[in-house]
Amino acid sequence: MNRIWIFSFVLAVSIASGAETVIDFEQATIGKPMTNWVEKGVVFTLAHEPKQSKAAGRVMFFPHLATNHKGILCAMATEPIPVQATFPKDIESVTLVLAGSTWCTALREAFEKTGQIEDKAALAVVPG
Repeated sequence: MNRIWIFSFVLAVSIASGAETVIDFEQATIGKPMTNWVEKGVVFTLAHEPKQSKAAGRVMFFPHLATNHKGILCAMATEPIPVQATFPKDIESVTLVLAGSTWCTALREAFEKTGQIEDKAALAVVPG
């Protein structure tokens, strides 16, 4: 089963005023499952509740040893679920910097408020 693991994750968000906000998870606790993570108004949670379990969905952080950054992932060990970021207000742009486990698939989708996909990028295999 392919899983999407995000090892290091830095998010730079530009709002309509032109100000940039950087989210790097440096205050997160490693290994503690939680329903969501809120940093600078951006809410990180699972894209949907588990379908193979009645357990509540959880996200969790872990250290990326090669970069000394923290990563976020689905804490549901038997059911990989995408992590989503929800922004508190309209934004102009998002720069996402991440590293994924090699040889796994990677998918990033951006949605409008209406739920329509605005932009999408994917890799069939994350390069080594």
